[in-house]
Amino acid sequence: MAGKRGCWRGLIHGLLAVTAACGEPLEPGPGTEVSPDRGALVAIYNATGGPDWQRNTNWLTDAPVGEWHGVSVDQDGRVERLVLSTNQLTGGIPAAIGRLPRLRFLGLASNHLGGAVPPALASAVEMDSLFLNDNELTGPIPHALLRLEQLSAFDFSDNEGLCVPANAAFREWGSGLSRLDGPDCAEGDTEVLRLFHRATDGAAWANSNGWLGDALLSDWFGVDTDSIGRVTVLDLPENGLSGTLPESLGDLAALTRLDVTGNDLDGRLPQSLTELAIRDIRYSGTRLCAPQNGVFQRWLGAIGTHEGTGIACPFSAREILTILYETTGGEGWDVDDNWLTDLPLGQWAGVDTDRDGRVIRLSLPFNGLLGTLPPEIGLLSSLHSLDLRGNWGLTGPLPDEFFELGSLESLRLTRVGLGGPLNPAIGHLTSLEELELNSTGLGGPLPPEIGNLAQLEALDLSANDLVGRIPPEIGKLARLEVLEMWYNDFSGSMPAELGNLAELELLDMEASGVTGSIPATLGNLRKLKTLWLNDNELTGPIPAELGGMARVQRIFLHGNKLEGPFPEGLGELPELEEIWLGGNAGLSGPLPLDLAELGALSTFKAGGTD
Repeated sequence: MAGKRGCWRGLIHGLLAVTAACGEPLEPGPGTEVSPDRGALVAIYNATGGPDWQRNTNWLTDAPVGEWHGVSVDQDGRVERLVLSTNQLTGGIPAAIGRLPRLRFLGLASNHLGGAVPPALASAVEMDSLFLNDNELTGPIPHALLRLEQLSAFDFSDNEGLCVPANAAFREWGSGLSRLDGPDCAEGDTEVLRLFHRATDGAAWANSNGWLGDALLSDWFGVDTDSIGRVTVLDLPENGLSGTLPESLGDLAALTRLDVTGNDLDGRLPQSLTELAIRDIRYSGTRLCAPQNGVFQRWLGAIGTHEGTGIACPFSAREILTILYETTGGEGWDVDDNWLTDLPLGQWAGVDTDRDGRVIRLSLPFNGLLGTLPPEIGLLSSLHSLDLRGNWGLTGPLPDEFFELGSLESLRLTRVGLGGPLNPAIGHLTSLEELELNSTGLGGPLPPEIGNLAQLEALDLSANDLVGRIPPEIGKLARLEVLEMWYNDFSGSMPAELGNLAELELLDMEASGVTGSIPATLGNLRKLKTLWLNDNELTGPIPAELGGMARVQRIFLHGNKLEGPFPEGLGELPELEEIWLGGNAGLSGPLPLDLAELGALSTFKAGGTD
């Protein structure tokens, strides 16, 4: 509608003006009064998206510029007021404003202007009121604006970072204004120093001259600043500081030197310091320690002058998880919401923490992790559950430090490419209740230390390349309910100690390579529901003692080399639903009559027997 109003207004001034008002900047028609400020206004219009302004009546027409929206002129026809507030201006503040020498009032508030304030604005030397508030302007007010000696009101509040330099010249200039609204460039640094003073017991410092007062920061003891008042040096050696360095130090964006040598400080150097281009850092003679994560160490190593304590900080949980992210290709994970942010660790994807913020659960299954687990993961001393299933890109071996996770209750690494033998240190994880190592490429013998996992309720070692005898120590897992070892390359007999697993409900050793006879002790497994022993090299008779498995529902013995008759007594298994005996050519003789008593039996297979 603004453009259309311009078009209709142009009808009064001729056909050429209509075209101009509709967006084609044209030269004024013959006989039209030409203001010396017209060119500057046209440049302002073009630089700030004039055709899309909310109101642009008469702009670029040959109407007198005093009739253009927002423009007021003096008796000589020179622009003295330009008010385009709340008008959808975009781009930067045009330097062409400086070509309006009699401009006294400039109102550009509440638009979408961005970037820095141009020094050329100072060429409008008669300006007394300047309103740039509520835009998207950045950077310091240019020094050139000190030439605006007539200025009495200046509002630049509510921008993206626009600030007035905090130095002596601007402080004197600002004191002469009747109105100055907006932050100074040292406002954030001032708050940081106040927090620093509080965190290091500033009241007890040997020298704190100027601190917390109204003086410029450059007048505070031990503080140097740049031309706009931002802190560049914090030099407070042997000054009686105590306590810790606050994380907010990293907000001193211009800091290049930090010296707190010889003070009673302890704790960690703030991780936030890594955001700064510090060239000189000194903290010897304190008890401050350096974080050990890669980001901090690389930052520290690049500093020209570093005089520290040589003390390494214990790893924090945040640092440990950061290292895990960096060493396993975190940027390529399928899900990494909130990782490496400042949010609480419990809000990082897959991380659960307790009330004290300690990591107790880490669940990143099927998430595209690559590489090897870092040794620092063993420092998550409160970790109860670790689920990294389906991350084929993870490779072994597990670091030795991993086996220091004494609180770990659930470890799920199915379909993780560990490879190699299972470290005997697995026996150190004595709190484990669930151990899932299915399809991990594990090879070599199963270490007897597996028997140390006395709390274990579920053990899955299936689809690996484990060899040798199954250690009898596995019979020490008295709480075990599920034992899966199918598809391996074991050799030798099944240990009789399996009969000690009184809580066992599932025993699956299908195609696991075992030989010899079926241990009669399996009859002690009175809670067993499913027995998979098929496709092995088992020999000898089916033990009659299996009739002791009072709750068994399924028995799979097919594909072995069993021989002899089918024993009596199995007909006393009231819950038996399936029994497979096929492919055992040595089994022979009549079936016992008591099988007829198995009312729950639905499947009986004996093909390939005699």
